[in-house]
Amino acid sequence: MNFGVSRFRRMLPVACMSLAMTNVADIVDSMIAGRILGESALGAIELFWPWIEIVYFLALTMASGTSILYSDAMGRFDKKRASELFSSGIFVAVGTGLGAVLALVFCCDGFAAFFGVDAETSGPFGEYWRWYLPQAALFPLYLCVTTMVAADGDRHVVTASMIAEFAGNVLSSYILCRRMGVGGCALGTFCGTFLGLVVACGHFFMKSNSLRLRRHFSFKDAGRAFVTDLPSSSVILFTGLVAALMNKLLVAEAGDIGLAVLSTVVMSNGTLMLLYGIPSAAQPILCIYLGEGNGRAVVAVMRDAVRQASWMGLVLSGLMLAFPRVPAWLLGIDDPVCLAMSCKAVRIVGASYVFWGLGTLILDYYLYVGRAGMSMALATMQEFVFPVAGCWLGLAMFGTTGFWAGYAVSPVLSLAAFFLWLYMRRGRPFNPYLVEDPGDKVHDWTIVADEKSASETAQAIHARLEEAGAPMKTAVKVDLLVEDAIMTIKERNGGRRTLVELTLDLREGVKVTFRDNGVVAESFTDSGGRDWFRAQTMGSVIGTASGRRTALANGFNREEYSF
Repeated sequence: MNFGVSRFRRMLPVACMSLAMTNVADIVDSMIAGRILGESALGAIELFWPWIEIVYFLALTMASGTSILYSDAMGRFDKKRASELFSSGIFVAVGTGLGAVLALVFCCDGFAAFFGVDAETSGPFGEYWRWYLPQAALFPLYLCVTTMVAADGDRHVVTASMIAEFAGNVLSSYILCRRMGVGGCALGTFCGTFLGLVVACGHFFMKSNSLRLRRHFSFKDAGRAFVTDLPSSSVILFTGLVAALMNKLLVAEAGDIGLAVLSTVVMSNGTLMLLYGIPSAAQPILCIYLGEGNGRAVVAVMRDAVRQASWMGLVLSGLMLAFPRVPAWLLGIDDPVCLAMSCKAVRIVGASYVFWGLGTLILDYYLYVGRAGMSMALATMQEFVFPVAGCWLGLAMFGTTGFWAGYAVSPVLSLAAFFLWLYMRRGRPFNPYLVEDPGDKVHDWTIVADEKSASETAQAIHARLEEAGAPMKTAVKVDLLVEDAIMTIKERNGGRRTLVELTLDLREGVKVTFRDNGVVAESFTDSGGRDWFRAQTMGSVIGTASGRRTALANGFNREEYSF
């Protein structure tokens, strides 16, 4: 298996569960409030949901944009620049939280009146609004820290943070909801987020940490980070805007019961965060390979990501079709009319989950390869244009059933329109990956570190160098480097199975890059004489090789030699 694909699959469970739990942390409020306080409190939280999405959008845009730029800098071995980007992202996250609080304070009045809900719903809505302010202030910082820790490859700390946030949210929200009402749910969410942030900060005390905080802030860096992830995170913004529109249309059509039905759809749509974790897991690896210019490795990881998104989406769609009552049960809905409407809506919308997942993966990929315009076009079609048109036309023609059907077909229509646009613009054939194929100039080997693989790989690289016409002296140096480096990696990891990838890049001279998923160290061939520096021959190789650079990226070791 390709090294990048292996690393992607190791990160995938953590990324999927992390995003899912982040979303569940907000849905927990609806679950607890619905079961303890009834459908009025449930409707109040649903009415507030567009604001939650807007705060999430601002936080995610800056966190993910910073992560993309950080990974690209690490792919180019520019550790100083990576540290500057990380530091700037932390400062922006704090500012974003304070700005979100100010926006919520000044926009509270008249929001409930705009949707025409009755006093039974508007009262709990105002209470939830007030107690959500601490969460709005802290959440951007929490998301930035956890995103960067994930980009740094520490899946264990991210998992622990995710569990702490979820457990703290559930316990605090349940206790505070019984004592304070619906406002206690919002305050409980803040308690869970704070606990998750504390756990995530534990990464900075570990040897594997390569995140360095500097006294650096740049409006230019902040703007680049925002623009970099805007096409992808605009999905969240569009979701909030569409949710506000759906609230307005459903309240006008079915009254406040429409908010409860929409809550069940939002609950079921929370499972989509599992799918959204797929591009999140692939992002650091894709950006590192893009920074190195290794297009073939990019394609390998992306193809596997598409496979994962396809089967996972089909599984989720099957679950929603088979068990449509579960979201309503979790929310404590027992009214027969509301329950029947909820089951129908969940079945209709759930059937299209596989297309939502693929669409999000594709728009994220085009963003990573620098085609922000294409990514933004797909995001706009999938998350705003077709959902708005589908809901409005479906409601006008077929009532609430048409409303949900129009929403469900929007990802299918958007993907069809997007690829038709690509075909008309580029003609046939066109390269859907939009990355350069290095051809016979770049070669990758993925091996398990041992004596046999070291010898075989060195021979294979020697043969490639002879074919390319490299001097024999260079070929011998590379032979020595490859064999000794692989054995050094094996010995450093105490006999444990360690996966190693070697890339031979012949585009400009001879460049050899090593990656391994073993014990994280700043350099596995340190000339200062550390205990893992084993071979005398290595010293002479390093002495004649130029441009030796080391970096920790996405939790694995990378070292590059140029000859």
